[in-house]
Amino acid sequence: MALDARLQEAFAGDAGTPLVASHPIYQYLARRYGLNLRAVLFEPDAFPDEAGWTALEHLLAEHHATTMLWEGEPTSETAARLREMGIETVVFDPCGNRPATGDYLAVMEANVESLETIGER
Repeated sequence: MALDARLQEAFAGDAGTPLVASHPIYQYLARRYGLNLRAVLFEPDAFPDEAGWTALEHLLAEHHATTMLWEGEPTSETAARLREMGIETVVFDPCGNRPATGDYLAVMEANVESLETIGER
């Protein structure tokens, strides 16, 4: 319940704000917290090809997001290009597998901390 309350608070200002995700895996967050979220298909460990960047540009033409959720830290080249486009990256690990350290709740706590930094950078 405490985690849910922190997530509600972290997302409270983003309910109508357009957000974009690197993968279509965040529907549960969008549904639960009323997020205006759309997704592309980018991998955190690879620089997207031009078709991927074009898809993102088309999406942003109608969905003016300035924050992108990632399941892992994107490459520095990807993050730099996104910054040039006015998009900040935030890691929100869905924790689909057992984490290397800690547990599911520790990963979710780290996710909340990442969300709380939106706009502080």
